[in-house]
Amino acid sequence: MKKKLSILSAALVVCLFAVQTIPIFATNGYSEGHVFYNQDFKNTVHSIEDAGLTLDPKNNAKYRCFINNNGYLDARSMDGDAPLGYNRFILPDVVPADISTFTVEATFRFTNPECYNHGGMIFGFGYGSDKPQDCNIRYNNDGKFDKFGDKALSKVSSQLLASENGPSKWITAKVSIENYQISQAIVIVEGNEPITLEALEPKTTVNPGRLFIMQGYTDVEISSIKVVNGMNYSTYSGEYAIKFYYNPVISNPFEYIGFSIRTVDPQGLRVKYEISQETLNASKEVDGYEVIEYGAILTQEKSFGDETLFLDSDFGELNNTGKVIIWQNGKYHGNIFAQTEDGMVYTAVLTNIRDENLNESYLFRAYCIVETALGDKSVIYSDVNKTSIYDIAKQVLSDTEHGLNEEQLAYVEGIINKVES
Repeated sequence: MKKKLSILSAALVVCLFAVQTIPIFATNGYSEGHVFYNQDFKNTVHSIEDAGLTLDPKNNAKYRCFINNNGYLDARSMDGDAPLGYNRFILPDVVPADISTFTVEATFRFTNPECYNHGGMIFGFGYGSDKPQDCNIRYNNDGKFDKFGDKALSKVSSQLLASENGPSKWITAKVSIENYQISQAIVIVEGNEPITLEALEPKTTVNPGRLFIMQGYTDVEISSIKVVNGMNYSTYSGEYAIKFYYNPVISNPFEYIGFSIRTVDPQGLRVKYEISQETLNASKEVDGYEVIEYGAILTQEKSFGDETLFLDSDFGELNNTGKVIIWQNGKYHGNIFAQTEDGMVYTAVLTNIRDENLNESYLFRAYCIVETALGDKSVIYSDVNKTSIYDIAKQVLSDTEHGLNEEQLAYVEGIINKVES
């Protein structure tokens, strides 16, 4: 009777951390620091629409607003070296009309070193109302931030924005509305102390309506936008706006460690992968997704052909394939192989390889299945790795310090002798 291909697996441990927040006090049914909207653009959305943003239809046709290769929101208002004006994009309608005190936060950096001296990030209030208002945090070539419009904020001391190369330093700006009036702005330049700007009297009144951000006369990258209840809060609270984490983009979390031969019973060909701790710790509330399963898949190369190996691949009549589930829905399968500072190492082992297949190549691929905050599932794969147990046996014996005992050495030598005899 022919022996069937069998698979052994080791398992990883995933630690998911729940963040508990305590409301400070309630205003209009919402706690101080309650987050109405929270979008971290870094590798979470494919487009501005995914983040619930819309472009102002009055924008210049040459304006661009998209998710760039860095994973940030990229807003551009330049035509070559010539500024075009203001590029306005509108946030979803997240602030209830009876909320009179709230804060808009954005973290951004200027990306055009030739022209960011006149660049501005404008926080707008009351889009769609008869008289929308704005508060401009602008960097001029004299090194000053100011607010311009029908009411000015006081100027502050110079802050050096230029970094050594490329984009400016990161800037976090928080503009607060108090009792429907532009009241305060806090500006934090990377590496500097916060700057607090108080509004001059009489303060500018804003109407209830959708919020918007205008970016003008330069190009910027925006890493995050928040809308938070209240002002001068010390912590965030409440439910995060996870509905805006559509289609999170997740970088490849796998590192291929290598092949080896398992020389203890049951013997066979072993592959090792490491999955990053960052991916294992991801949560729907913060990252927009969480891991629900991971492991490895494998098959004989000759039974599969030149196609790429997927979980749902059609392997044909031979169907010499296997799926190693390392962790699934909170349950572990096997033992942890190793834990490092960066992640967990797990293995999959092919055992009972028939003699006629000792020199046949096998394909291996790590995978993990993630579920987004909206309940959508997707699979992330590593690159495909391939080898034969014969090739690995030769590599083992080429190392004069292989450390094998007599029984283990006999097994490895037996693989080579059967192929070469």
